[in-house]
Amino acid sequence: MAKMTYNERINEKLNQGISHLQAEIEVTQEDYDAKITALRRRQETEETRIREIMINVLWEDHRGLFDQVEAKARRRFEDAVEQRRARANGTTNSEPRHHENSEEPEGPDDAGQY
Repeated sequence: MAKMTYNERINEKLNQGISHLQAEIEVTQEDYDAKITALRRRQETEETRIREIMINVLWEDHRGLFDQVEAKARRRFEDAVEQRRARANGTTNSEPRHHENSEEPEGPDDAGQY
């Protein structure tokens, strides 16, 4: 189906029995909503690309820290999977299997590598 022009969309709404002004308001609102959705999608794509670059920079320039952060992220992921499984099975385990404080990456003051 071909995309309708602005005036065709207004005419379609007029055929539904609403006023011309209300038809313009609805068409304008639809255009606004579509534009906002497109901009948000662009923003998400940009943020994803920036995160990918950040990960590459961290991997290239701070390999030890990268490995520590990756291990912590994997533990969090595994804990989340376990919690979902427990909820699905009707059991609850409020204590994650991995403890966050173990193997914490050293901060900038402790490591002296930043």
